[in-house]
Amino acid sequence: MKFFNYISINLRLFINTLLSIGFMSAIAYIGWQSLSDVQTKADALSGLQKEQTSRIANLQQSLILTTQLSNEYILTRSQASNQKFNQAIDELKVQTEQMLNVLTSPKNQEVIHTIETVLRQYKKVTNSNVFLKNEINNTLEYGIAPTAETMENTLKTLSDSPEIQDSEALLSAVKNLQKRLADSQLMLGKLISTKDTSLNQLFDQKGLGDDADNDLSVLNDELGSNFAWMDTLSELSNARDGFQESFGDIKDYLNTETENNNSLIALINQANQQINFLSTESQQTTSGLIQELNQLSNEQIYRLGLLSLIGLILILLLNLLVVSSITGPLHRMKKTIARIAQSGELAQWKTLKGKNELVDMSNSINDLIGSFRHITGELQQVGTALSHGQFNRHVEKEYAGDLLSLKENFNDSVSQISHTMSSIQNMSEAIQQGNLTFSESADQYQGAYRKVVESLNDAMATQRQAIESVKDVMLMMNKGDFSKRIELDMPGDLTQLKTYLNNSLDKLDEAITQKSHTLDHFRQGNFAFEIQGEFEGKLKELKNNMQDMAANISDMLADVQNASSDAVSGVQEISLGNQDLNQRVNQQAQAIQNTMNHMQQMINQVNESLSNASTVNNRSSQAKENTLSGVNIVNSMVEAISEIEAASEEIASFTQVIDDIAFQTNLLALNAAVEAARAGEQGRGFAVVATEVRNLASKSGDAAHSIQDVTQKSLKKVKQGIELSELTKKAFEENAQAIDEISSMMSAMHDSLNHQSHGIEQVNHSLLEINEITQQNASLVEEVTHTSTSIIDSVKGVEERLLNFRLKASDSVTSLPPANEVDEHEVFAEEPVATDEGVDDETLLTDKTA
Repeated sequence: MKFFNYISINLRLFINTLLSIGFMSAIAYIGWQSLSDVQTKADALSGLQKEQTSRIANLQQSLILTTQLSNEYILTRSQASNQKFNQAIDELKVQTEQMLNVLTSPKNQEVIHTIETVLRQYKKVTNSNVFLKNEINNTLEYGIAPTAETMENTLKTLSDSPEIQDSEALLSAVKNLQKRLADSQLMLGKLISTKDTSLNQLFDQKGLGDDADNDLSVLNDELGSNFAWMDTLSELSNARDGFQESFGDIKDYLNTETENNNSLIALINQANQQINFLSTESQQTTSGLIQELNQLSNEQIYRLGLLSLIGLILILLLNLLVVSSITGPLHRMKKTIARIAQSGELAQWKTLKGKNELVDMSNSINDLIGSFRHITGELQQVGTALSHGQFNRHVEKEYAGDLLSLKENFNDSVSQISHTMSSIQNMSEAIQQGNLTFSESADQYQGAYRKVVESLNDAMATQRQAIESVKDVMLMMNKGDFSKRIELDMPGDLTQLKTYLNNSLDKLDEAITQKSHTLDHFRQGNFAFEIQGEFEGKLKELKNNMQDMAANISDMLADVQNASSDAVSGVQEISLGNQDLNQRVNQQAQAIQNTMNHMQQMINQVNESLSNASTVNNRSSQAKENTLSGVNIVNSMVEAISEIEAASEEIASFTQVIDDIAFQTNLLALNAAVEAARAGEQGRGFAVVATEVRNLASKSGDAAHSIQDVTQKSLKKVKQGIELSELTKKAFEENAQAIDEISSMMSAMHDSLNHQSHGIEQVNHSLLEINEITQQNASLVEEVTHTSTSIIDSVKGVEERLLNFRLKASDSVTSLPPANEVDEHEVFAEEPVATDEGVDDETLLTDKTA
């Protein structure tokens, strides 16, 4: 180790690096030779694996593409999609044949033949699905669409008919069928999109299924006998049956399509399983070759690792020796510096021995520590002087570099502290003497020292401005001007002083203004004026005394007003009574005159009633003869309706036989269509024939149902006609009897009218005498009215004097209008007029004063 003390660190590191490179080069050559052997065998394995994986991956991709083309062909059903699908199937067959040459094991050969069989079945099922899609579209186009359109038009015709709208039951049946049609279309769309065959039960309950027969029966029962509606109802029934049949066909097609889809999924899964098996076999073969390659690789790794371990140990030993020669001296210097940092004794430092970079570093640190020892001594002496208030001491010795900067900065700090303390002392003396205009220049200071001086200057300026503002306000108040306010912004407690002074001035100014305004109103006779604002202390006491004075004066004047108002009120009541009496007398005279006119009209009407009673008696005899003739006609109509009923029953028996034949034919055609769908493309022609046969059977059944429905409705209407004929006959007989009774009553009415005419003439004579007495009462009422007018004029003088004052509202003041508000024309008016009864005294007095 002592040898290294006289060798430089650069030379030590160079020797260490050179030996390390030699060891690493030897290890790298051995590793390269081993990797070359492994690479040769890995390339051979990669070629085999790549070819097998490529074949299997291409087959997998082609199968996925074929599945996509199959779905596209089923959805679009176009010729172009058919060609693409067939080309994809053919390409898959070619790929399977090519794989027979690559995968030669018996298991792989069997799997490939299985894939070929799956492809043939997949093609067959896809074509069957396309056929079913076409059948569903044909049923929608030629079955659902026309029947739905027919039902919409028919139901709209029925709902727009006045006859349907007048019947609540018929209108409800039509609305129900419209709702069922809309729901059925929604169910059909949901059935096609979801293939949920359980919707067939919902179709029977809420759609145009079996439960819709009730609404159709209501229409047939009410309108079946009406020949104008027979074609419309037959068309509606046929369209509904066609819609129901097409819905069932689509359900059967969807069931078959679902089975085919399940078959397609099963075939795709089977093909994927076979391809996965091929992939697994390929991986197992590759795994065997990889094991051989791993064994060779492990042998090479063992040899390379052993050599690397030996070289690493040698390099570590060399590095450890070199590092120890460097870190040993550094560690000793570190411990010495740590002891100095912990104890603060710079004399503990010792230099190293030898000739290298570390010895030079030790000597330089020794010189640096010496400089630190000198400057810390001086700083300690100056700091002690500052702590005793002596600001004239500075660092005196000469230093270089950062120590020189430390010395200058420290001396400048001492100078700043000395100057700042001097300025603070000057300002304190000025404040003590009351000289607020004094200020100290802050330009010679920096940083926090400058902020201290500027803050002191600002504080003195703020106090000076506050005192000036208060002095100005107090001067104006001394002159009687209370509008002056302190507007200067003040900080801290000065803000509260400003607020208190301004608020006091506001209250004092408001109180003086309000009292002056109130006294001006009192001077003008307005004692109803209220002093505004809230005050405290003596100002509040002054406000209350002024309001009490106004209230006492108002009460005194109100008593006078009440006395005059009572007098006016009594006279007004007399005047109003005379007006009412005059009005009643005039109304009585007018009523008597109207009664006389009505009595004369009554005499004329009684005479006219006598003439009409004679005419009615003659017409009643003629109506009795016509009623007896109608009874004979009704008897003939009953016999004709009975013959129609017998013919309708024979027609109903024939239509039942036709309906049974059509039902059996429809079932046979439906079974044939299902079998044709399962047969796929080979049964397409037979499916068309079965569809046509089923359509003809449905039409025959619909026609038979229509005839039977019409016949049943005719029978019901015939029975109703017989019942109505019997009721009509009975009604005619009752009418004849009633006419006899009316004739007798008209004779008695004629005698009664003669007696009434004589009594009305006597009443008319009595009304003439009452009219003369009423005219005499009207003259007497007019004389009393003139007397009331003279009394009102005598009270006006007092009332007009009171109008010059406005008084406070009081419970003792009666709310009556003044005497001068009563117009003389209202007193002498012959017709009644409206008067203001809700106006209070204060309002009237205010209006007069204004």
